[in-house]
Amino acid sequence: MTNLNISIAVCGSASAQLPQTFETKAWSIGKAIAEQGATLFTGATAGFPLAAVRGCNSVGGRSVGIAPGESAEDQFNRFEKIDLNLLSHVIFTGVGYKMRDIVMIRSVDAIIAIGGGVGTLVEISTAIDIRKPIGILQGSGGASELYEQINEISHRNKGVFIIEKNPEKLVKKLISYLSEQNKK
Repeated sequence: MTNLNISIAVCGSASAQLPQTFETKAWSIGKAIAEQGATLFTGATAGFPLAAVRGCNSVGGRSVGIAPGESAEDQFNRFEKIDLNLLSHVIFTGVGYKMRDIVMIRSVDAIIAIGGGVGTLVEISTAIDIRKPIGILQGSGGASELYEQINEISHRNKGVFIIEKNPEKLVKKLISYLSEQNKK
């Protein structure tokens, strides 16, 4: 697996009221994903995922939005009103938020969680259940801080977590892990 074949979803709060420190770190994560040659996936949403897309775009990276709406019009009318043109590709699922989360996690090689609420909780839980590695931006709060409890109550599978405070190091460690697993 070359880095060009690696896809990483950035999951986290879509709130408009985000701490600037972590929005900047989300931007750095998106940039680092692109610089490593991987493809960034998001839920085509605002907040930390959109900050990651902007970071990815700053260095000409590739991004894919897995949208909850069934079309651009539906997405704009019923879901977040973000500029979908910021994404390299948008896949309209028409399945709403939580099913979109599952579709996205099943479509990528790994995820990175930054803060977040119930949607991020669904994404982390799905990643554990289907054995996708999970990067956690340490100290970002929200659902991402609950990874140990989620893992503890998982009956079928246990998650693989890479925990890091530094956005660039987090991306590099996650890609290194994926590359090593591919060699096995």
